[in-house]
Amino acid sequence: MDRQGLIKKHITNSYKGRNKLNWKFWNKADIKGEGNLRRQSNLNRPKKPAEQMEELHQQILEINTSTSGMIAWLPKIDDQLAHHGNRIDELEKQMSRIARIEYKSSQQLTKVISQIDERTTGLLEITAINQKNSLIIDRLQQRLDSMAEVLIDCLDDIDMLLHSTGLQDDSGWRILFEKWAEQILQALSEAGVIERKLAGHSFDPRWAEAIDAIERSVPVKPDIIDTTKSVPYEIAEVVRRCFVRADGSILRKGQVITYQDDYQEGEL
Repeated sequence: MDRQGLIKKHITNSYKGRNKLNWKFWNKADIKGEGNLRRQSNLNRPKKPAEQMEELHQQILEINTSTSGMIAWLPKIDDQLAHHGNRIDELEKQMSRIARIEYKSSQQLTKVISQIDERTTGLLEITAINQKNSLIIDRLQQRLDSMAEVLIDCLDDIDMLLHSTGLQDDSGWRILFEKWAEQILQALSEAGVIERKLAGHSFDPRWAEAIDAIERSVPVKPDIIDTTKSVPYEIAEVVRRCFVRADGSILRKGQVITYQDDYQEGEL
């Protein structure tokens, strides 16, 4: 075939191919519409049991896939629940133990409080008895003091008779008066009243009152010992005796005569 024949054939084939392509492009919309109608008809038409089973199978697979994660967490949740259950059991045991301790402590506290109440009641009773006894003792002490004062007055009278009448040492009356004085002193001692010896000791204003002072070279009475001992403010004579109670408290101060001494303050 010559060159012109080939060109003519090529143009003829190109024209035919273009017509063919233009026809398919022109029918794209129709093809799309037919596809939609076919799809819609497929949706509207009743599904076959096999298709329904397939859809159900797909849904079940999707559910299994979504729940597989939750199922994987179930053992962990069970472990956590078991751990919390054990913890709750321990807490219950601890609470039970604490409740027993509190009950025991309350019982012990109640017992201690009861004992304290009993002791307090006993102490109150003892205090009341002591107060009553103290009142009784005070009254008895007052009576003893009154009786002692009467005996001391009698002793003062005897001392005055012995010093003022000038009875001789071997006189019967002097012996009788001295015996009475000894008996009175014995009775006072049994009652808890004791004579405090003052003669020959330094003057102490706590126990006696000084009613006079004399020089050492001039005795007041023949029975006074003229001592040369250096006792400052020595008591030369007891005019009235000093008496103290058994507890050391003074019942009556004495009256004394002291020696005159030239002691300066601060030399005693």
